[in-house]
Amino acid sequence: MSELKPCKLGDVVSFGNGKARPASEGNIPIYGGNGILGYCADSNYDGETIVIGRVGAYCGATYYENQPIWVSDNALSAKPKGRNNTKFFYYFLKDMDLNQHAGGSSHPSLLRHF
Repeated sequence: MSELKPCKLGDVVSFGNGKARPASEGNIPIYGGNGILGYCADSNYDGETIVIGRVGAYCGATYYENQPIWVSDNALSAKPKGRNNTKFFYYFLKDMDLNQHAGGSSHPSLLRHF
């Protein structure tokens, strides 16, 4: 058995920014700051992906998907590096109550380096 070593979350998980919502209509879920906000014809992520709401009162809301999705600019994506288990990190991040790390008072938001 290998020994557990302390590390930073960014050492084992890659975080990415979403992109502006596409205009095309389709059946691929678009994730915003509080979950699915619509559907489009394009995807910017595929396979196991963790989506974290980045902006708004519910920033820090965490979702797991294993299909093509579009992550909007009001959300972050997280994908474990190497052979790390995506669902483990999904539950880990969900349990962290990321909303407590939000900055801003009138329009709360998370930064990528939370």
